[in-house]
Amino acid sequence: SEVPADEVLVKQTLEDAREKLRLLENVYREDGSCVNVGRVCIPRHPPPIRVVAVVPLSVFKLGSDIMERISSADIVGLAVDIETDPGEVIQLLKKIDKETTKPLAIDAYSSKLVQRLSEHVDLVLNVYPKILESIPKDRRHEVCVSVIPLDPSRDLYPREVDEKLRYGISIVENARSLGYEKIVLDLIL
Repeated sequence: SEVPADEVLVKQTLEDAREKLRLLENVYREDGSCVNVGRVCIPRHPPPIRVVAVVPLSVFKLGSDIMERISSADIVGLAVDIETDPGEVIQLLKKIDKETTKPLAIDAYSSKLVQRLSEHVDLVLNVYPKILESIPKDRRHEVCVSVIPLDPSRDLYPREVDEKLRYGISIVENARSLGYEKIVLDLIL
């Protein structure tokens, strides 16, 4: 009598949906049909679809309300410019890690930056062959890599879908041969 019925129904519907997703994730984990990034299960065949909120480093520096604005994301990502000081990024990653229990991701096109930052994140985004080689061998079985079907270091940018798919699969196979266990192929549609 004190809470409107539509609010009660919305709350109950959301709780039911969350419970169904938890059960589905448990099935995915048990049968190996998901990639675990931190505590987040990324299914090979969704649902659910996972959201990675990638925020530029400069935006994180500006305000403290960033974490609140990206609270609905499953994974928190940080986009880093090539010239960025790794020490500065590591300090920010540690600060973000204290504010959230969500997995952390990094998006950096510099192999030197990725090499330094990979030990502080659960997911490395936009990985191409040169980046694969830069992540230390002892991290390759723990960190998830989201590979993309292009290679800016070789000026290789497949345009057709079947080209992208073939090249993406070859990068995935290369990643496996280098010791990576958690691999996601981002076809950049």
